[in-house]
Amino acid sequence: MIDFEREASETARSGSILSAQALATFYAALGVLRLTPQMVRLSAAPMITDRRENLSVFSIGSDALVVTDRGRSRIVRQRSVSEIDADGTIIGATTLGNKTIVYLGTAKEITRLDITDGITGSRASIKRPAMGKFAGALEDGSLVFFGDTDSGSFVWTVSPTGGEAVVARFNDHMARIKIPEAKAIKYVARGESRDVIVTAYPAPQALSELAAGWIGNIHSTLAWHWHSILAAGFALYVVDFQRPPAVEAASTGYIETPRLIMSEIKPALAAVKLRRGVDTTKLGFVGYSYGGYTALTLLARTKTFKAIAAEVPLGNLFQLLRVPDELRLMDCAPINGIGYFQEIEDPYSFLRVGGPVHLNRRRMIDYSPSLHLESATTPTLLFAGEFDSYRGSAEQTYMTLLRKGVPAELVMYWGEGHVIKSPGNVRDMVNREIAWFTKYLAPSAVTQASDSR
Repeated sequence: MIDFEREASETARSGSILSAQALATFYAALGVLRLTPQMVRLSAAPMITDRRENLSVFSIGSDALVVTDRGRSRIVRQRSVSEIDADGTIIGATTLGNKTIVYLGTAKEITRLDITDGITGSRASIKRPAMGKFAGALEDGSLVFFGDTDSGSFVWTVSPTGGEAVVARFNDHMARIKIPEAKAIKYVARGESRDVIVTAYPAPQALSELAAGWIGNIHSTLAWHWHSILAAGFALYVVDFQRPPAVEAASTGYIETPRLIMSEIKPALAAVKLRRGVDTTKLGFVGYSYGGYTALTLLARTKTFKAIAAEVPLGNLFQLLRVPDELRLMDCAPINGIGYFQEIEDPYSFLRVGGPVHLNRRRMIDYSPSLHLESATTPTLLFAGEFDSYRGSAEQTYMTLLRKGVPAELVMYWGEGHVIKSPGNVRDMVNREIAWFTKYLAPSAVTQASDSR
């Protein structure tokens, strides 16, 4: 049980944007939240969910499920299945006293249904607010929402009559965060018109829609990453990287992944070099996951960059054929490892070697940048999680660069997987990256980049 008002608010008032998101997510997933002297039961997270199939499954008690599947919602018990006569996807289910309640959501409203007797009973609909995520309900029928805005983070309720009341507010300092300015530079890659988005602090006005998403939204999932680099004085550019249509390897439209990366990055760099005031002799590159794979591919194939940071990168495709350490002692370990075959072979995937791995040895080697570092000279900072299946790629790349005498550092975070989550580790990673780029991208370049918009 969490006393949000008394305990968590103290943490929230001194917390950062990242901790605000972590708190909100934690409360939503916990299942029980105390906002008032009365107990508030939140809808539990679904047992099963698949957005592609519009599927969600919630447990209600010990003997029943509520299921939404392709637009149809049903109550499933041991000996019966009954339809729920209402539109929307099930977004929550709970018991209030002796009543069983489910909540169905559409783009415009959330409907509360009483299904205690196994059929759709009383119902009440509340207009969905313009922003915020549904977190549960109070016993009086009010709904609970949480959300982050550019002026702070909030938890609030919406009553059955539509009245809204803020229950908690924190991170007011977000209103003082300066928003970076973004400008688009037009260019052409693989015959298609693209935009490379260049951003820099400070901005005299709100960020345009050009940089919406990871960079433009200061409370987005990766905001801590990009905004920390921007706040350190670096200009940041984002490539409009487009994957080609999924085609068979024998098709004329097929392009191998390393060549795809170069054909996407090089035209964008040429466009950036046309931007007045940016010192293009001091360019760095940072990428996460497949972005890390892209970073290692660039390390192996170009000397354009003066510093590279590869976060949890994949560098050797053969290492995807091993079972991750955390699954090695489990009976189901081989089954869990089979998913990597799809990652490598699927024509829709980023790697797509063009068929079964045992028939595509040449591409498996060609697509593994860690095996092609003979010409690499760029100082490289590598990050890995202890339990990440990509960890071996970072280690192999580091050892190769160490043997070559190329400046390199490897940072391993114990207890982390493919996504670095611990706030302390996130802070450490950002600080190390800023120090790395500051070291290898001369201060004059930083000043010129940040002063040119």
